[in-house]
Amino acid sequence: MPKKLIACLIIFAVAGCGSQPRQPQPELTPQVQTPVLTEAAARTPADWLAEAEQAATPQARQYALLLAAATFQQQQNWQSSAAVLAQINSADLAPKDWRQFRLLQAQFAAHQQQWAEVLELLDHLTEQFTERSERAQALALRAQAAAAQGSYLKAALWRIEQQRYQSDSVANAAIWQLLQQVPPQQWRDFKRPADSISDGWTRLVQRLHQTLSTNTDIASTLTEWQQSYPDHPAQAIVEEHFAAWLEPRSPIQQVAVLLPLTGPYASQGNAVRDGTILALLKQPQLQATFIDTNTTAVGAIAEELIQLQPDMVVGPLLKEQVQALLDEMPTAQWTHLFLNEQPPLGDAEVATSSAARSAYFFALDPETEVRTAADLLFQQEFSRPLLFAPATGRGEALVDTFTQHWQQLPVANPDVAAGFYRTTEDMKSSVQLNLGVQDSEARITAVKNAAGKIIVEAEPRSRADVDVIYLTGGADQTKLLKPFIDVTISPFAERIPVYASSASHVGQTGISENDLDQVRFSEIPWLLPNHPQRQQLNTVLKLRDGWGYSHARLAAMGHDALLLSPQLQALAQLPGYRHQGLSGALNVVNQRIQRQLEWATFNQHQVVPMQGINYVPSPSWNRR
Repeated sequence: MPKKLIACLIIFAVAGCGSQPRQPQPELTPQVQTPVLTEAAARTPADWLAEAEQAATPQARQYALLLAAATFQQQQNWQSSAAVLAQINSADLAPKDWRQFRLLQAQFAAHQQQWAEVLELLDHLTEQFTERSERAQALALRAQAAAAQGSYLKAALWRIEQQRYQSDSVANAAIWQLLQQVPPQQWRDFKRPADSISDGWTRLVQRLHQTLSTNTDIASTLTEWQQSYPDHPAQAIVEEHFAAWLEPRSPIQQVAVLLPLTGPYASQGNAVRDGTILALLKQPQLQATFIDTNTTAVGAIAEELIQLQPDMVVGPLLKEQVQALLDEMPTAQWTHLFLNEQPPLGDAEVATSSAARSAYFFALDPETEVRTAADLLFQQEFSRPLLFAPATGRGEALVDTFTQHWQQLPVANPDVAAGFYRTTEDMKSSVQLNLGVQDSEARITAVKNAAGKIIVEAEPRSRADVDVIYLTGGADQTKLLKPFIDVTISPFAERIPVYASSASHVGQTGISENDLDQVRFSEIPWLLPNHPQRQQLNTVLKLRDGWGYSHARLAAMGHDALLLSPQLQALAQLPGYRHQGLSGALNVVNQRIQRQLEWATFNQHQVVPMQGINYVPSPSWNRR
């Protein structure tokens, strides 16, 4: 190695040149510190670099550089570590040292959150390590990468295997936390492990998923598992997280439903009520008591609930009533599903009391759709989104929500462009401005002025860097914006895909209009063609004069709320499980019901569900 390069690396070490700031690590991917090249810590990086310069053989030189890189990593000096690793000639390393070299490369890739590279570097390498601590570190890195990519089942299995080589490096709670996140699709084609420890862990979660999907007795499932795996480490997990199911429980029979059935919001309240009635037909053992929140004061509602002592409560629907009832009833004996967003929590005492009263929250909020869109566009490998939104407080808030969520994803370009409008004329100018046509026209005008009498043939060009457009407005706004977008994009440029929210899908009042052609939109499953309960939807729409798809979405929420309420506490323990409801694939995270929507396209005179969409919410969505 040239002396000048060694000197530069020594200066690099002495200067303590740090790495680029890291993005926050996903909660489910903790680093496990395991000794690697422990002899490296005996000297400073500068000492190892100096030894590399004086080494008598290529093998000794490369090994000294390897120790320098390891020391830099132990000091969290990642940039210097990368500089040294780049100078190592792996062909001169002994097989054992070559494996250490790959492990150090994988650790640096993990620091950079290059998860695919981590897995590639360690593929088929783990079993080649002879030291137990080294094998544990390789498994820890693979688990970290898998969890960051949403492969929670793989991550959990690697953590379980890691325990075999370093028993104190992984807590059972960390394995459970990964298994909680496993979605149903990751269990498909899953082959039961040969070893009893892995089999016990996976069998527990798999059986709980089956129990929830068939709405059968959870207590029987847990008791059967405990008898099958009497000495399994997950026994403590079952006793801690499912203690309520191991005790004798009375069947759920009485539910109170709090809705505005008269007054200004009666239309919305009655839509939710109709949905709950549809669900009651599927659960004849339940008896429902409906309380009109428009005619009953919050204090009186609280007194009525105390007298009724229901097994569960659904509602109220209006945000201010949610907060008022939470303030009125700091504790409750029943599971309570509020049909609106969770109010902002104050100090830790408020958060604790909220958890203690088994309060859950279910909202058809537009923010969910915006985050859904950001996740889908990222997973479809779009990189430069452009949003159009009304110039209102809500429109600006939705753009902010998309931008914040987009920047939490591992995107190469965190910037999100946005255009706002108030009038139809604003729409046209906003589209032209944000697609770069106005700048192009200005350049053409400047060229023509400079050319004088020379005839210049030119056509305005739209921006080439925007690769997808998302519209946050309603159907009327989408029908106006889409033609502006179509005519603004240069005829020789590729069409830019246009996505929108369910607000663009209004049912029977214009879904066939060509202005919406090829717009892709998110929607609840019930309102898409070929849904198994589509005929039920058509019947409800005919019976309720004046109903539109906005009412049908509320009915779907009421239906799902009543069916989910008896399972909420179990669902909270398995946030990876998703209930296939009318309003989406639903799971519970941090006491909030989250919706995974479906996607469809306006195609000429019909709505066509989009095929091949393997969308899953990003891991960051599971944090609030």
